[in-house]
Amino acid sequence: IHVLTDNTPAAIEVMERLFKGLDDSSAGNARDLRFHPGLVSILVALYRNQGRRSHVKQELAKAASYWQQKPTAPPSLLRAAGSALLESSDPKDLKAAAGIFSKLREQQQRYRW
Repeated sequence: IHVLTDNTPAAIEVMERLFKGLDDSSAGNARDLRFHPGLVSILVALYRNQGRRSHVKQELAKAASYWQQKPTAPPSLLRAAGSALLESSDPKDLKAAAGIFSKLREQQQRYRW
């Protein structure tokens, strides 16, 4: 509703509260839901709409970190996170981007036909 009424800040607040609740949850699948690529992409799109580049980078980096611990990670999410981190001049961000792209390359080689 907030997006339809062009109230992006309120939509961001709703998504951030949802993510906070999932972060605090002890439910077994809460982390998978918290970092679901669809939900992450909604929040990232809202942040981008508001010009919050650092928030975009931070959210994508958190999601990529979570998915890198899994046997398979959503390639589109990894590419977005790696690209966002490459925009930084911080050596830690650049190192994280390299790790993300390494995971993506490894995954692609493993699942070649």
